[in-house]
Amino acid sequence: MKRRINTTLSDNAWRVLSKYEEQYGGMNDVIELALKGFDKTNYLTRLGIKEFRTTISRISSGESGLDSLLEGGIPRGFLVVLTGPPGTGKTTLSLQFLVKGCREGEKSMYFSFEENADQICKHGFRFGWNLKDFYDKGVLELFTFAQLGFEEIISIVEDYRPARVVFDSMNMITEAEEFRKSMAWKEFLKVLKNTEAVCLMVTEKKQHYNNFLFDEFDFMADGIIFLDKVAGESERFLLCVEKMRMTKVKGQPIPFRFERNEIISYPEEKVFIKEK
Repeated sequence: MKRRINTTLSDNAWRVLSKYEEQYGGMNDVIELALKGFDKTNYLTRLGIKEFRTTISRISSGESGLDSLLEGGIPRGFLVVLTGPPGTGKTTLSLQFLVKGCREGEKSMYFSFEENADQICKHGFRFGWNLKDFYDKGVLELFTFAQLGFEEIISIVEDYRPARVVFDSMNMITEAEEFRKSMAWKEFLKVLKNTEAVCLMVTEKKQHYNNFLFDEFDFMADGIIFLDKVAGESERFLLCVEKMRMTKVKGQPIPFRFERNEIISYPEEKVFIKEK
């Protein structure tokens, strides 16, 4: 290979190649760097395909019934919208998701845009979760009443490299349609995929499950989990996995309850069939 290149390159080109061989190592390394510079689309795309992995690594949602609907958990690198009307357990389930990671020594990060740290910690104590203890151990970072631009959030996530991230709630800081078009969103998605973190993005729905409408946040996400109250029952709630890429989902709502130490769902029970 080296002899053939010698005969086709000019003396000047060969001198340049030899110079950069000293700096970057071998001839193939120099050529690869040059190709990357010339071809920003096709060559880099081929590199991505070359590095493709066939296995799907998942992490637990923190709730075993939900995991059973997700073939064991949420795929790493996924953004999942956790949505529903107010008072349906979105914050509780998102904290349960983080607590699961903290107990396993995974770095976790919580951005609250409408509550302070005291409120969040008291919420956790109701279920026996000592969030301050996780914070002191260095496995949990809390950003409450977060007055941060999304560029700052991206930098924090990139530096801390958490396994789990929660935003609660996105409706407080941005309009979904504008955010989806922004460069900040694209950059955050890139960071999420590179670090293989799982992000729960809490959003609000005005409609109940049987007649809700998808919004731009839903279309941005790799997965959608909908929470709601069971009509006519004050202490029973429902959850449904509406979408999860790389996962076979049935889209059938199941009931859950707020128990003493956690949310518990009951996959073997049915609530109702969504109206078409």
